[in-house]
Amino acid sequence: MIALTYGALGLLLGVLVKRDLEGFFLIIMGGLMDTFLQNPLGNPLANKPVLQWFPSFGPMQFAADGAFGHTALWGHLSLGLAWAATLGLIGLLIFRVRTRAPTRPVRRAR
Repeated sequence: MIALTYGALGLLLGVLVKRDLEGFFLIIMGGLMDTFLQNPLGNPLANKPVLQWFPSFGPMQFAADGAFGHTALWGHLSLGLAWAATLGLIGLLIFRVRTRAPTRPVRRAR
Protein backbone atom coordinates (compact mmCIF):
# COMPACT_ATOMS: atom_id res chain seq x y z
CA MET A 1 0.00 0.00 0.00
CA ILE A 2 2.90 2.34 0.70
CA ALA A 3 4.29 1.69 -2.78
CA LEU A 4 0.87 2.40 -4.29
CA THR A 5 0.66 5.66 -2.35
CA TYR A 6 4.09 6.80 -3.48
CA GLY A 7 3.29 5.75 -7.04
CA ALA A 8 0.26 8.06 -6.94
CA LEU A 9 2.43 10.80 -5.43
CA GLY A 10 4.89 10.27 -8.29
CA LEU A 11 2.04 10.68 -10.77
CA LEU A 12 1.02 13.94 -9.10
CA LEU A 13 4.57 15.26 -9.04
CA GLY A 14 5.07 14.15 -12.63
CA VAL A 15 2.34 16.46 -13.86
CA LEU A 16 3.25 19.33 -11.54
CA VAL A 17 7.04 19.52 -11.82
CA LYS A 18 8.61 20.80 -15.01
CA ARG A 19 11.84 18.75 -15.10
CA ASP A 20 12.88 15.26 -14.04
CA LEU A 21 15.52 16.23 -11.50
CA GLU A 22 13.14 18.25 -9.34
CA GLY A 23 10.52 15.51 -9.37
CA PHE A 24 13.08 12.84 -8.56
CA PHE A 25 14.42 14.89 -5.66
CA LEU A 26 10.96 15.60 -4.24
CA ILE A 27 9.77 11.99 -4.36
CA ILE A 28 12.99 10.58 -2.88
CA MET A 29 13.34 13.17 -0.12
CA GLY A 30 9.63 13.10 0.71
CA GLY A 31 9.66 9.34 1.02
CA LEU A 32 12.81 9.36 3.13
CA MET A 33 11.45 11.99 5.49
CA ASP A 34 8.17 10.10 5.81
CA THR A 35 9.79 6.79 6.69
CA PHE A 36 12.60 8.15 8.86
CA LEU A 37 10.26 10.21 11.03
CA GLN A 38 8.04 7.19 11.70
CA ASN A 39 10.92 4.87 12.65
CA PRO A 40 10.64 4.25 16.42
CA LEU A 41 14.26 3.04 16.64
CA GLY A 42 15.79 6.03 14.87
CA ASN A 43 13.42 8.70 16.14
CA PRO A 44 12.44 8.70 19.83
CA LEU A 45 9.64 11.17 19.03
CA ALA A 46 7.98 8.82 16.53
CA ASN A 47 4.70 8.76 18.45
CA LYS A 48 3.76 12.40 17.84
CA PRO A 49 0.22 13.06 16.57
CA VAL A 50 1.45 15.04 13.55
CA LEU A 51 2.81 11.82 12.02
CA GLN A 52 -0.75 10.55 11.60
CA TRP A 53 -1.10 12.92 8.63
CA PHE A 54 1.81 11.38 6.69
CA PRO A 55 0.97 9.18 3.67
CA SER A 56 2.57 5.97 4.91
CA PHE A 57 1.31 6.17 8.50
CA GLY A 58 -1.72 3.93 7.99
CA PRO A 59 -0.01 1.11 6.07
CA MET A 60 3.00 1.25 8.44
CA GLN A 61 0.72 0.81 11.47
CA PHE A 62 -1.12 -2.01 9.71
CA ALA A 63 2.15 -3.80 8.94
CA ALA A 64 3.63 -3.27 12.41
CA ASP A 65 0.51 -4.47 14.18
CA GLY A 66 0.21 -7.44 11.86
CA ALA A 67 3.82 -8.39 12.52
CA PHE A 68 3.95 -7.85 16.28
CA GLY A 69 0.31 -7.92 17.39
CA HIS A 70 -2.62 -10.28 17.24
CA THR A 71 -5.06 -8.03 15.37
CA ALA A 72 -5.29 -6.43 11.97
CA LEU A 73 -5.92 -2.70 11.79
CA TRP A 74 -8.04 -2.64 8.63
CA GLY A 75 -8.94 1.02 9.17
CA HIS A 76 -5.28 1.97 8.90
CA LEU A 77 -4.94 -0.01 5.68
CA SER A 78 -7.95 1.82 4.25
CA LEU A 79 -6.29 5.10 5.26
CA GLY A 80 -3.39 4.20 2.97
CA LEU A 81 -5.84 3.34 0.20
CA ALA A 82 -7.53 6.72 0.67
CA TRP A 83 -4.15 8.50 0.34
CA ALA A 84 -3.36 6.57 -2.84
CA ALA A 85 -6.78 7.20 -4.39
CA THR A 86 -6.75 10.91 -3.51
CA LEU A 87 -3.24 11.57 -4.82
CA GLY A 88 -3.92 9.54 -7.96
CA LEU A 89 -7.21 11.32 -8.65
CA ILE A 90 -5.67 14.76 -8.18
CA GLY A 91 -2.77 13.80 -10.45
CA LEU A 92 -5.11 12.50 -13.16
CA LEU A 93 -7.32 15.60 -12.96
CA ILE A 94 -4.33 17.91 -13.35
CA PHE A 95 -3.07 15.76 -16.23
CA ARG A 96 -6.49 16.03 -17.90
CA VAL A 97 -6.56 19.81 -17.53
CA ARG A 98 -3.01 20.28 -18.83
CA THR A 99 -3.34 17.95 -21.83
CA ARG A 100 -6.84 18.87 -22.95
CA ALA A 101 -6.99 19.97 -26.57
CA PRO A 102 -8.38 23.47 -27.03
CA THR A 103 -11.88 23.45 -28.39
CA ARG A 104 -13.01 25.77 -31.13
CA PRO A 105 -16.46 27.27 -31.15
CA VAL A 106 -18.66 25.73 -33.82
CA ARG A 107 -19.70 28.23 -36.51
CA ARG A 108 -23.15 27.86 -37.87
CA ALA A 109 -23.86 28.45 -41.53
CA ARG A 110 -26.29 31.31 -42.17
